[in-house]
Amino acid sequence: MGYTFPMLPPLANGLVLLAHLWAHLHGGLGIRQFIDWMLYVDKVLDDDFWEKEFKTAAQELGIDILAITATRMCQIYLGLNDRITWCQYADEDLCKELMGILLSSGNFGRRQVNERLVESIFTVIRKEGLFHYLQTAGEKNWNAYKRHSWLKPFCWAYQICRYGCLGIKTKRMKDLNKGIVQSKTRADILKQLNIF
Repeated sequence: MGYTFPMLPPLANGLVLLAHLWAHLHGGLGIRQFIDWMLYVDKVLDDDFWEKEFKTAAQELGIDILAITATRMCQIYLGLNDRITWCQYADEDLCKELMGILLSSGNFGRRQVNERLVESIFTVIRKEGLFHYLQTAGEKNWNAYKRHSWLKPFCWAYQICRYGCLGIKTKRMKDLNKGIVQSKTRADILKQLNIF
């Protein structure tokens, strides 16, 4: 329509979209990340571009299995055309599990429910470790630490207290249990995608 705007080159743009999808798989996944990826694949990532440029870059970043699985999932469930063949050998059970993550965790315009938040937290804990997670979250959430850096060694304790208070307020043990189970399932899928 006559408007111009800057864009990343095709390879960089695709890698950024895939990295964005990867980041959201660890928590906060929605349909938009898959639609962005699907539109990119449909317009840019044909078999030739995959073989000549994208495949090698994705392998170097360790996101090639994610690219293949997400693309095949989009073909099976979201209507991406079948002319793209570089993803045809994707594990279709893994595609189904990935679609299950999207359906169970995508908010589809609604507010995120407690069990989804718990799932995201426990998925990160499984990856980074409990203490590292508590320390990082405490540094982010504790306003007193932001003013007084000497409190840094106690951020993990603050975060434990914060979660305790939040847990008492919500009294939703069902959400906690369901979130813990879902985080294990998500962690298993992320391992299969080679991104955990």
